[in-house]
Amino acid sequence: MPIIGSTFSIIHGEKKGKISPDMNINSSLKVEGVERTKGAQEDSNLLEFSFEFSVEYQNAGSILLKGVVMFVDEKKKIDQILKSYVKDKSIPSEVKTLIYNHALYRASIKALMLSEELRLPAHIRLPHVESKQSNK
Repeated sequence: MPIIGSTFSIIHGEKKGKISPDMNINSSLKVEGVERTKGAQEDSNLLEFSFEFSVEYQNAGSILLKGVVMFVDEKKKIDQILKSYVKDKSIPSEVKTLIYNHALYRASIKALMLSEELRLPAHIRLPHVESKQSNK
């Protein structure tokens, strides 16, 4: 797999007001930039995709996470990805899927932990068990 890791540079959560049962919770993920970076080896073919993940709880609070996903591949493919991004801010779909899924996975877990600490509702539906009603 060409993704070798990710890190967060900003982790911010804020509770501002009261939570209502019918409150809308909106989350979004976007890639903000792509840049070549040096790895442990001088001739490393490494890209950093910077991302922002946010959760908005109307007027009740917000969560903001920023970070990077590190991607490595052959020099030719790295050059193509970078050229495409510089030209029209596009990322090849197979790479975009990898980057977004990785960032979404990491950010969703972190946001879920922050929402618990701030006593905000989860931004994703969590599994739950329901009891079966007996017919007596």
